[in-house]
Amino acid sequence: MTQFGLTQVVPPHCDFDTHLHHVQLRGHPQENWAVYHRRYIELWENRGNTIATMEQEGEHDLEEYMRWYRSITK
Repeated sequence: MTQFGLTQVVPPHCDFDTHLHHVQLRGHPQENWAVYHRRYIELWENRGNTIATMEQEGEHDLEEYMRWYRSITK
């Protein structure tokens, strides 16, 4: 599948920590949240150094992309 003359590829796995969904901010007034979330803050601050790259049309297997796309849009 192409967009803007470039092939859309299956994106890499998104790293997220399910533990973050269970963090309770109440009852922890002494917790230093900047230290607790340092890893994610560093990733965010480094976002400008991450460059998205795409392959030229025809260099990627369309079937692989469509298989992935259908699996996430059911």
